[in-house]
Amino acid sequence: MSGNIYEFQPEITRSHIEAGVRRARELRSRYFSNAFSGAFGKGVKAISGWFRRRNQTRRLQDLPDYLLNDMGIERYQIEDVISGALSRDSLSLSPTGRTSSRPAFWRGKSEADEQNKLAA
Repeated sequence: MSGNIYEFQPEITRSHIEAGVRRARELRSRYFSNAFSGAFGKGVKAISGWFRRRNQTRRLQDLPDYLLNDMGIERYQIEDVISGALSRDSLSLSPTGRTSSRPAFWRGKSEADEQNKLAA
C-alpha cells in the first residue's frame, strides 16, 4: 500500500446503499428465524401461550353464571376447559340443547363411543 491517503475511492451510489439495506434485512430475518426455531423460540411460545390461557381464563371468570350455563360450563370447569383437559359433546338439535343429562363439557368417553365398540 502506498503512503498516498488520497487514493481513488469509488463513488457510493443509491443502488449500492439499497443493496446493502436489502442484504442487512435478509441477514436479520435469517437470524431471527433461526433464533425463534431454537430454544429461545420455544420459550417465547410457551410464555405467550401462558399469557393467552391466563387471559382466556380471566375473561371466562368475569362472566356471570347464567352465561357460563348457556355455554355448558360450570365455574369450576373453566381451568380444565382452557387447558383442553375436557372434551365437548357435539351440539344436538333438541330444544334443550342436550341429548343426555351430563353437562356439555365432561371427562371420559362419549355414549356414542361406548355404543359403537366392536364386539371382540
